[in-house]
Amino acid sequence: KSGEISLGAYNVPEGSVVEELIKKLPGVELDDDGTITVNGKNVSQILVDGKEFFGNDRSITLKNLPADIVDKIKTFEKKSDNARITGVDDGNETTVLDLTIKKDKKKGWFGNVNGGYGTHERYEGRVMVNRFVNDRRFSLVGNANNTRRGGRQANQSGGFNYNDKTDKLEVSGNVRANGRQNKEDSWSITQSFENKDAAF
Repeated sequence: KSGEISLGAYNVPEGSVVEELIKKLPGVELDDDGTITVNGKNVSQILVDGKEFFGNDRSITLKNLPADIVDKIKTFEKKSDNARITGVDDGNETTVLDLTIKKDKKKGWFGNVNGGYGTHERYEGRVMVNRFVNDRRFSLVGNANNTRRGGRQANQSGGFNYNDKTDKLEVSGNVRANGRQNKEDSWSITQSFENKDAAF
């Protein structure tokens, strides 16, 4: 089943991210590991204005996108790739959340910066910069902290996401990098690019 929740009645403190907003919604549960359920059904994907945002890395959307830019949240059941291709419903539907961005936020730059420093040289910080203009979206995100495992582990992550759509062409892509310093250094980079041709 599909549904739409208008967020005017759900107030969160200034500077909150989408994660804090979602926790307040009726029928929605968010576990510590990032698992989201809506009326008991697992959410497989979070979209922003109907498009992927940093691939399917929900943590970037939940922990970085400002809550005050979201106007509505739609929920719907998405058919499997096989069902969409064949036209035969195989019953393998998944639940999707689609965040609708406020119209006045699609006219320029916005973002947020948060950080903190504590005892024992603990630190935590994040930055997100976005430029949304109609169907063109550009986002840059970065995170760094050493608040896990008693400060013995430092984590960094960053990413870039781009979406653009014209009458003839739709382009989207993202690059993400994650790093961890402990006894051993570890880095991984994920990137994707998609070019969807429409009819010329």
